[in-house]
Amino acid sequence: MEEQEKEENISRPVVVDLGKRKKKYIKLLKKGRGRLMDEVNMAIEAAGKGTDFDKNKEIVPLIFLYRKKEKKRNRGWF
Repeated sequence: MEEQEKEENISRPVVVDLGKRKKKYIKLLKKGRGRLMDEVNMAIEAAGKGTDFDKNKEIVPLIFLYRKKEKKRNRGWF
């Protein structure tokens, strides 16, 4: 019975695509700092706007996607 109540309180996840980012920015995000963390905080605020964290309220899972940008290779003269 508790599992059904938990499933009813969870809505569809919100997916936020952060795009291709440099390795440096990804490291800072994992540490909870940097430019990307600001974007994450804005998404969290938008998803939970006007809701108090109460056990009777709806839970909205957030999923953040990012890709590591490849380094530019120096191809030399030829």
